[in-house]
Amino acid sequence: MAVNQIYAAYCGKLNSNKTNDLALWSGLYKMLSLNVPLTDRANHVVMPYNLTTYPECALPKNLSNFDLTYEQCCEHRVSSIVELSRKLNKPITIFYSGGIDSTMVLISFMKYLSPQELKSRVQVSMSVDSIYENKNFYNDYIRKMCSIVPSERMSSTVDGSSILVDGELNDQLFGSEIIGNIYRKDFFGNIGEKYSREFIVNWYVLNNIPKESANKWFDVIDDHIKTQAPCEVTTNYHFFWWWNFIFKWQSVYLRMFLRMDTNLRHLVNHNFIDTYTHHFYASPEFQKWSMLNHHLKLQDSWKTYKWEAKRLICEYNKDTVYRDNKVKVGSLYHLYGQKKAAECMTTNFEFIELDNFDPTVFYNPNNNFI
Repeated sequence: MAVNQIYAAYCGKLNSNKTNDLALWSGLYKMLSLNVPLTDRANHVVMPYNLTTYPECALPKNLSNFDLTYEQCCEHRVSSIVELSRKLNKPITIFYSGGIDSTMVLISFMKYLSPQELKSRVQVSMSVDSIYENKNFYNDYIRKMCSIVPSERMSSTVDGSSILVDGELNDQLFGSEIIGNIYRKDFFGNIGEKYSREFIVNWYVLNNIPKESANKWFDVIDDHIKTQAPCEVTTNYHFFWWWNFIFKWQSVYLRMFLRMDTNLRHLVNHNFIDTYTHHFYASPEFQKWSMLNHHLKLQDSWKTYKWEAKRLICEYNKDTVYRDNKVKVGSLYHLYGQKKAAECMTTNFEFIELDNFDPTVFYNPNNNFI
Protein backbone atom coordinates (compact mmCIF):
# COMPACT_ATOMS: atom_id res chain seq x y z
CA MET A 1 0.00 0.00 0.00
CA ALA A 2 1.41 3.36 -1.01
CA VAL A 3 -0.24 5.37 1.75
CA ASN A 4 1.15 4.83 5.24
CA GLN A 5 -0.54 7.67 7.10
CA ILE A 6 -4.04 7.62 8.51
CA TYR A 7 -6.55 10.10 9.90
CA ALA A 8 -8.58 7.57 11.89
CA ALA A 9 -8.57 3.87 12.70
CA TYR A 10 -10.22 1.23 14.87
CA CYS A 11 -7.65 0.90 17.64
CA GLY A 12 -8.72 -2.59 18.66
CA LYS A 13 -7.10 -3.78 15.45
CA LEU A 14 -4.04 -1.57 15.93
CA ASN A 15 -3.66 -3.19 19.32
CA SER A 16 -2.94 -6.62 17.93
CA ASN A 17 0.88 -6.43 17.74
CA LYS A 18 2.44 -7.43 21.08
CA THR A 19 5.40 -5.09 21.55
CA ASN A 20 6.24 -3.12 24.69
CA ASP A 21 5.53 0.29 23.18
CA LEU A 22 2.11 -0.87 21.99
CA ALA A 23 1.39 -2.36 25.41
CA LEU A 24 2.13 0.99 27.09
CA TRP A 25 0.17 2.94 24.48
CA SER A 26 -2.83 0.61 24.37
CA GLY A 27 -3.20 0.37 28.15
CA LEU A 28 -5.37 3.48 28.05
CA TYR A 29 -7.90 1.53 25.99
CA LYS A 30 -8.88 -0.39 29.11
CA MET A 31 -10.80 2.81 29.87
CA LEU A 32 -11.35 4.20 26.38
CA SER A 33 -13.55 2.99 23.53
CA LEU A 34 -11.60 1.01 20.96
CA ASN A 35 -13.15 3.20 18.26
CA VAL A 36 -11.18 6.25 19.45
CA PRO A 37 -7.82 6.81 17.73
CA LEU A 38 -5.81 9.30 19.79
CA THR A 39 -4.04 11.92 17.68
CA ASP A 40 -1.94 14.79 18.98
CA ARG A 41 -3.26 17.78 17.07
CA ALA A 42 -0.41 19.91 18.45
CA ASN A 43 1.97 17.54 16.59
CA HIS A 44 4.24 16.95 19.59
CA VAL A 45 3.59 13.34 20.61
CA VAL A 46 4.47 10.62 18.12
CA MET A 47 2.04 7.71 18.44
CA PRO A 48 3.02 4.10 17.62
CA TYR A 49 0.97 4.39 14.43
CA ASN A 50 1.13 7.07 11.76
CA LEU A 51 -2.00 8.91 12.86
CA THR A 52 -1.56 12.33 11.34
CA THR A 53 -3.46 15.57 11.96
CA TYR A 54 -6.37 16.44 9.71
CA PRO A 55 -5.70 20.09 8.68
CA GLU A 56 -8.89 21.52 10.20
CA CYS A 57 -8.06 19.83 13.53
CA ALA A 58 -4.75 21.65 14.08
CA LEU A 59 -4.57 23.35 17.47
CA PRO A 60 -4.80 27.17 17.38
CA LYS A 61 -2.08 28.46 19.71
CA ASN A 62 -2.16 32.23 19.31
CA LEU A 63 -4.50 33.47 22.06
CA SER A 64 -3.41 37.11 22.02
CA ASN A 65 -6.15 39.75 21.77
CA PHE A 66 -8.93 37.16 21.94
CA ASP A 67 -11.88 38.31 24.04
CA LEU A 68 -15.03 36.80 22.48
CA THR A 69 -17.69 35.38 24.75
CA TYR A 70 -19.18 31.92 24.22
CA GLU A 71 -22.35 33.56 22.94
CA GLN A 72 -20.39 35.63 20.43
CA CYS A 73 -18.64 32.47 19.22
CA CYS A 74 -22.10 30.99 18.64
CA GLU A 75 -23.22 34.08 16.72
CA HIS A 76 -20.13 34.05 14.49
CA ARG A 77 -20.54 30.32 13.80
CA VAL A 78 -24.19 30.64 12.80
CA SER A 79 -23.41 33.63 10.59
CA SER A 80 -20.72 31.75 8.64
CA ILE A 81 -22.89 28.63 8.16
CA VAL A 82 -25.92 30.63 7.03
CA GLU A 83 -23.76 32.61 4.62
CA LEU A 84 -22.47 29.33 3.14
CA SER A 85 -26.04 28.00 2.88
CA ARG A 86 -27.14 31.07 0.95
CA LYS A 87 -24.08 30.97 -1.30
CA LEU A 88 -24.53 27.29 -2.22
CA ASN A 89 -28.33 27.47 -2.16
CA LYS A 90 -28.39 24.42 0.12
CA PRO A 91 -30.62 23.87 3.16
CA ILE A 92 -29.16 23.38 6.62
CA THR A 93 -29.80 20.15 8.51
CA ILE A 94 -29.23 20.31 12.27
CA PHE A 95 -28.79 17.00 14.10
CA TYR A 96 -30.73 17.47 17.34
CA SER A 97 -30.65 15.10 20.33
CA GLY A 98 -32.30 17.20 23.03
CA GLY A 99 -29.03 17.47 24.91
CA ILE A 100 -27.17 20.60 25.94
CA ASP A 101 -24.93 20.78 22.88
CA SER A 102 -27.56 20.47 20.17
CA THR A 103 -30.07 22.61 22.08
CA MET A 104 -27.52 25.42 22.22
CA VAL A 105 -26.89 25.00 18.47
CA LEU A 106 -30.57 25.20 17.60
CA ILE A 107 -31.19 28.19 19.86
CA SER A 108 -28.29 29.99 18.17
CA PHE A 109 -29.99 29.57 14.78
CA MET A 110 -33.37 30.59 16.26
CA LYS A 111 -31.87 33.81 17.57
CA TYR A 112 -30.08 34.65 14.32
CA LEU A 113 -32.71 33.86 11.67
CA SER A 114 -36.16 35.31 11.19
CA PRO A 115 -39.01 32.85 11.89
CA GLN A 116 -39.66 32.63 8.15
CA GLU A 117 -36.07 31.85 7.17
CA LEU A 118 -35.65 29.43 10.07
CA LYS A 119 -38.62 27.45 8.78
CA SER A 120 -37.55 27.53 5.13
CA ARG A 121 -33.78 27.19 5.41
CA VAL A 122 -33.28 24.89 8.41
CA GLN A 123 -34.56 21.37 9.02
CA VAL A 124 -34.15 19.63 12.36
CA SER A 125 -33.16 15.97 12.20
CA MET A 126 -34.42 14.30 15.37
CA SER A 127 -36.03 11.22 16.88
CA VAL A 128 -38.55 10.33 19.57
CA ASP A 129 -35.61 10.09 21.99
CA SER A 130 -34.82 13.73 21.19
CA ILE A 131 -38.30 14.73 22.32
CA TYR A 132 -38.08 12.79 25.58
CA GLU A 133 -34.69 14.28 26.43
CA ASN A 134 -36.07 17.83 26.35
CA LYS A 135 -39.89 17.75 26.14
CA ASN A 136 -40.47 21.37 27.06
CA PHE A 137 -38.15 22.69 24.37
CA TYR A 138 -39.75 20.46 21.76
CA ASN A 139 -43.30 21.47 22.68
CA ASP A 140 -42.63 25.18 23.16
CA TYR A 141 -40.18 25.83 20.32
CA ILE A 142 -39.27 23.07 17.86
CA ARG A 143 -42.79 21.84 17.13
CA LYS A 144 -44.00 25.40 16.53
CA MET A 145 -41.00 26.95 14.77
CA CYS A 146 -39.08 24.27 12.86
CA SER A 147 -39.26 21.86 9.94
CA ILE A 148 -38.57 18.35 11.23
CA VAL A 149 -37.11 15.25 9.53
CA PRO A 150 -36.48 11.83 11.13
CA SER A 151 -32.91 11.06 12.19
CA GLU A 152 -32.99 7.28 11.65
CA ARG A 153 -31.25 7.63 8.27
CA MET A 154 -28.61 10.02 9.56
CA SER A 155 -25.65 8.27 7.94
CA SER A 156 -27.28 8.44 4.49
CA THR A 157 -27.73 12.23 4.71
CA VAL A 158 -23.98 12.82 4.41
CA ASP A 159 -24.39 13.20 0.65
CA GLY A 160 -23.97 16.89 -0.17
CA SER A 161 -27.69 17.57 -0.52
CA SER A 162 -27.64 19.84 2.52
CA ILE A 163 -25.19 21.45 4.93
CA LEU A 164 -25.03 19.25 8.01
CA VAL A 165 -24.56 20.80 11.45
CA ASP A 166 -24.18 18.91 14.72
CA GLY A 167 -23.22 19.58 18.33
CA GLU A 168 -19.99 17.59 18.28
CA LEU A 169 -16.88 18.81 20.16
CA ASN A 170 -18.65 20.82 22.87
CA ASP A 171 -17.59 18.03 25.26
CA GLN A 172 -14.01 18.66 24.26
CA LEU A 173 -14.43 22.40 24.91
CA PHE A 174 -15.86 21.96 28.39
CA GLY A 175 -14.05 18.99 29.83
CA SER A 176 -14.42 15.26 29.64
CA GLU A 177 -16.86 12.51 30.53
CA ILE A 178 -14.07 11.38 32.88
CA ILE A 179 -15.14 14.26 35.15
CA GLY A 180 -18.58 12.68 35.38
CA ASN A 181 -17.04 9.32 36.25
CA ILE A 182 -14.92 10.96 38.93
CA TYR A 183 -18.09 12.52 40.36
CA ARG A 184 -19.95 9.19 40.32
CA LYS A 185 -17.09 7.51 42.20
CA ASP A 186 -17.06 10.23 44.88
CA PHE A 187 -13.75 11.83 43.93
CA PHE A 188 -15.26 15.13 42.79
CA GLY A 189 -13.63 17.02 45.64
CA ASN A 190 -10.25 16.35 44.01
CA ILE A 191 -11.17 18.01 40.72
CA GLY A 192 -9.95 21.48 41.67
CA GLU A 193 -6.69 20.33 43.23
CA LYS A 194 -3.33 20.74 41.49
CA TYR A 195 -2.86 17.76 39.21
CA SER A 196 -0.37 15.18 40.41
CA ARG A 197 1.04 11.87 39.28
CA GLU A 198 -0.45 10.23 42.37
CA PHE A 199 -4.05 11.24 41.64
CA ILE A 200 -3.94 10.76 37.85
CA VAL A 201 -2.16 7.40 37.91
CA ASN A 202 -4.36 6.12 40.76
CA TRP A 203 -7.45 7.14 38.80
CA TYR A 204 -6.22 5.35 35.70
CA VAL A 205 -5.41 2.21 37.69
CA LEU A 206 -8.84 2.34 39.33
CA ASN A 207 -10.22 2.19 35.79
CA ASN A 208 -8.25 -0.97 34.91
CA ILE A 209 -5.30 0.67 33.15
CA PRO A 210 -2.05 -1.19 33.97
CA LYS A 211 0.13 0.88 36.28
CA GLU A 212 3.11 0.96 33.90
CA SER A 213 0.88 2.26 31.12
CA ALA A 214 -0.79 4.76 33.47
CA ASN A 215 2.59 6.20 34.44
CA LYS A 216 3.71 6.39 30.83
CA TRP A 217 0.57 8.23 29.76
CA PHE A 218 0.99 10.63 32.69
CA ASP A 219 4.55 11.36 31.52
CA VAL A 220 3.37 11.94 27.94
CA ILE A 221 0.50 14.26 28.87
CA ASP A 222 2.45 16.09 31.59
CA ASP A 223 5.24 16.85 29.11
CA HIS A 224 2.67 17.92 26.52
CA ILE A 225 1.08 20.37 28.97
CA LYS A 226 4.41 21.85 29.99
CA THR A 227 5.69 22.29 26.43
CA GLN A 228 2.59 22.84 24.28
CA ALA A 229 -0.24 24.39 26.29
CA PRO A 230 -0.67 28.13 25.58
CA CYS A 231 -3.06 28.42 28.53
CA GLU A 232 -3.45 27.43 32.17
CA VAL A 233 -3.46 23.67 32.78
CA THR A 234 -2.85 23.16 36.48
CA THR A 235 -5.67 21.19 38.13
CA ASN A 236 -6.95 17.62 37.81
CA TYR A 237 -9.93 19.03 35.92
CA HIS A 238 -7.63 20.88 33.52
CA PHE A 239 -5.52 17.75 33.04
CA PHE A 240 -8.42 15.59 31.83
CA TRP A 241 -9.85 18.49 29.80
CA TRP A 242 -6.51 18.93 28.02
CA TRP A 243 -6.26 15.21 27.26
CA ASN A 244 -9.77 15.28 25.75
CA PHE A 245 -9.27 18.63 23.99
CA ILE A 246 -6.00 17.59 22.38
CA PHE A 247 -5.93 13.85 21.84
CA LYS A 248 -9.60 12.94 21.27
CA TRP A 249 -10.60 15.94 19.13
CA GLN A 250 -9.80 14.45 15.73
CA SER A 251 -11.50 11.16 16.52
CA VAL A 252 -14.74 13.02 17.24
CA TYR A 253 -14.24 15.28 14.21
CA LEU A 254 -14.05 12.34 11.77
CA ARG A 255 -16.13 9.56 13.31
CA MET A 256 -19.23 10.41 11.28
CA PHE A 257 -17.37 9.59 8.06
CA LEU A 258 -16.23 6.17 9.23
CA ARG A 259 -19.90 5.29 9.68
CA MET A 260 -21.42 6.84 6.57
CA ASP A 261 -23.09 4.61 4.01
CA THR A 262 -20.57 2.69 1.92
CA ASN A 263 -22.11 3.89 -1.34
CA LEU A 264 -21.37 7.50 -0.32
CA ARG A 265 -17.74 7.10 0.72
CA HIS A 266 -16.49 8.07 -2.73
CA LEU A 267 -17.69 11.63 -2.01
CA VAL A 268 -15.33 12.12 0.92
CA ASN A 269 -12.37 14.43 0.48
CA HIS A 270 -11.15 17.62 2.17
CA ASN A 271 -13.47 19.86 0.18
CA PHE A 272 -16.54 17.73 0.84
CA ILE A 273 -15.89 17.47 4.58
CA ASP A 274 -15.13 21.17 5.00
CA THR A 275 -18.06 22.34 2.85
CA TYR A 276 -20.97 20.06 3.72
CA THR A 277 -20.33 18.96 7.31
CA HIS A 278 -19.92 21.38 10.20
CA HIS A 279 -19.33 20.45 13.82
CA PHE A 280 -20.74 23.62 15.31
CA TYR A 281 -18.17 23.88 18.12
CA ALA A 282 -15.10 23.15 15.98
CA SER A 283 -14.21 26.74 15.09
CA PRO A 284 -10.87 28.22 16.22
CA GLU A 285 -12.87 30.86 18.10
CA PHE A 286 -14.58 28.25 20.29
CA GLN A 287 -11.25 26.56 20.93
CA LYS A 288 -9.63 29.80 22.02
CA TRP A 289 -12.63 30.53 24.26
CA SER A 290 -12.18 27.11 25.85
CA MET A 291 -8.50 27.67 26.57
CA LEU A 292 -9.13 31.04 28.21
CA ASN A 293 -12.34 30.47 30.21
CA HIS A 294 -12.01 27.51 32.56
CA HIS A 295 -14.04 29.36 35.19
CA LEU A 296 -17.17 29.29 32.99
CA LYS A 297 -17.22 25.55 32.35
CA LEU A 298 -17.91 23.93 35.73
CA GLN A 299 -19.04 25.24 39.09
CA ASP A 300 -19.28 23.19 42.28
CA SER A 301 -21.03 20.01 41.08
CA TRP A 302 -21.34 17.70 38.06
CA LYS A 303 -24.77 19.20 37.36
CA THR A 304 -23.05 22.48 36.48
CA TYR A 305 -20.92 20.88 33.74
CA LYS A 306 -21.19 23.02 30.57
CA TRP A 307 -22.50 25.81 32.74
CA GLU A 308 -22.07 28.65 30.24
CA ALA A 309 -24.07 26.77 27.60
CA LYS A 310 -26.78 25.86 30.13
CA ARG A 311 -26.94 29.45 31.34
CA LEU A 312 -27.48 30.75 27.81
CA ILE A 313 -30.13 28.12 27.07
CA CYS A 314 -32.01 29.19 30.19
CA GLU A 315 -31.66 32.84 29.24
CA TYR A 316 -33.52 32.01 26.01
CA ASN A 317 -36.22 29.57 27.18
CA LYS A 318 -36.42 30.39 30.93
CA ASP A 319 -36.26 26.68 31.81
CA THR A 320 -34.46 26.73 35.15
CA VAL A 321 -35.20 23.04 35.79
CA TYR A 322 -33.23 22.05 32.66
CA ARG A 323 -30.43 24.45 33.58
CA ASP A 324 -30.10 23.20 37.14
CA ASN A 325 -30.57 19.48 36.59
CA LYS A 326 -29.70 18.47 33.03
CA VAL A 327 -26.57 16.31 32.77
CA LYS A 328 -24.76 14.83 29.81
CA VAL A 329 -26.47 11.86 28.14
CA GLY A 330 -24.79 9.89 25.35
CA SER A 331 -27.01 10.08 22.25
CA LEU A 332 -24.84 9.18 19.26
CA TYR A 333 -25.19 5.44 19.84
CA HIS A 334 -28.89 5.67 19.00
CA LEU A 335 -28.17 7.63 15.82
CA TYR A 336 -25.21 5.86 14.24
CA GLY A 337 -23.12 4.21 16.92
CA GLN A 338 -24.63 0.81 16.07
CA LYS A 339 -23.67 1.16 12.42
CA LYS A 340 -20.59 -0.80 11.34
CA ALA A 341 -17.62 1.49 10.86
CA ALA A 342 -14.72 1.22 8.46
CA GLU A 343 -11.56 -0.01 10.16
CA CYS A 344 -9.41 2.82 8.86
CA MET A 345 -9.47 6.03 6.82
CA THR A 346 -6.17 7.02 5.21
CA THR A 347 -4.96 10.50 4.34
CA ASN A 348 -5.99 9.70 0.75
CA PHE A 349 -9.54 9.07 2.03
CA GLU A 350 -9.32 5.39 1.33
CA PHE A 351 -11.64 3.37 3.59
CA ILE A 352 -10.08 0.07 4.62
CA GLU A 353 -12.23 -2.81 5.83
CA LEU A 354 -11.21 -5.45 8.36
CA ASP A 355 -10.21 -8.16 5.90
CA ASN A 356 -7.81 -5.82 4.09
CA PHE A 357 -6.44 -3.98 7.12
CA ASP A 358 -2.79 -4.70 7.91
CA PRO A 359 -1.85 -2.44 10.87
CA THR A 360 1.88 -3.11 10.45
CA VAL A 361 1.82 -0.92 7.34
CA PHE A 362 1.13 2.05 9.60
CA TYR A 363 3.41 1.16 12.53
CA ASN A 364 6.02 3.75 13.52
CA PRO A 365 8.80 2.34 15.75
CA ASN A 366 10.16 5.81 16.50
CA ASN A 367 7.38 6.80 18.88
CA ASN A 368 7.01 8.31 22.36
CA PHE A 369 6.10 4.99 23.96
CA ILE A 370 9.41 3.22 23.35
